[in-house]
Amino acid sequence: MASGYTDTAIANLALGHLNEKTIADFDQTGNSNARWFKTNYAHYRNELLSLYPWNCARSRVLLPEAAEKPAFGWDYAYRLPEDFLSGIPIYGDDSTEIVVEYEGDEVLTNHAGPLKFRYIKRLDDPAKFSQFFINCLVPYLALGMAHKVTGKNSYAQTMQLLFDDAFEKNTALEDQQNTPLEALY
Repeated sequence: MASGYTDTAIANLALGHLNEKTIADFDQTGNSNARWFKTNYAHYRNELLSLYPWNCARSRVLLPEAAEKPAFGWDYAYRLPEDFLSGIPIYGDDSTEIVVEYEGDEVLTNHAGPLKFRYIKRLDDPAKFSQFFINCLVPYLALGMAHKVTGKNSYAQTMQLLFDDAFEKNTALEDQQNTPLEALY
């Protein structure tokens, strides 16, 4: 289910945690908070997406074998998707986990292709974020900017506690929605 949020709305929720005024957009050059979000928002979003297999960011593709085989150690190489952020365990048709190694922009394995590949993708559209992800992203952004904006360590410590609590609760709720990954194959 789509969230309907915008990047600016999410940023303003984070600013609210810090008792800061809202921004109109990330391009307000005279506003230091807007400049912080313009510079840092994508980094923090992608980092948080990479920390957990959020349902909204999961993707699956069939990867064809790369033209060039690995020089040694593995039988096959597969080029990673352009929007790849992090991998999810991959299971073969017999439900056993496929052993892989990530190297550069490829995933290496001894499993012949096409490879049924599951991963966390870069998700740029905030309207597609789950509420669980947003519940974590807001305090994560506030944590990232807390000391710079407020100049107080106490705000950063409070945001850390808020984020830790949100992450624990929201990842548990996400987990409840899914059959264990191993059972999907």
